[in-house]
Amino acid sequence: MATTFIPVSSLREFLKDLGENLGFSSSEKSNEAEQNKFMASLKLPTYDGMTKYQFSDVLDAVSLRSMVMDQMKKLKKEEHNLKK
Repeated sequence: MATTFIPVSSLREFLKDLGENLGFSSSEKSNEAEQNKFMASLKLPTYDGMTKYQFSDVLDAVSLRSMVMDQMKKLKKEEHNLKK
């Protein structure tokens, strides 16, 4: 049966499966400490006795993180071009 929740224990694999745009980068996939930082940075609320994440919360968090990271890359590139 499908639910709108992701077990806390499944988040790491889910982020690995998402790939670079929304989930772990290739360097993060092999570095558990970086994965832990990534997951903590999402600041996801938990439900049902801290055993589940709401899928929409996860989607919102990874989407926002992706947009912020893209914007930061663009700003760095613009800054680099201005220094030339």
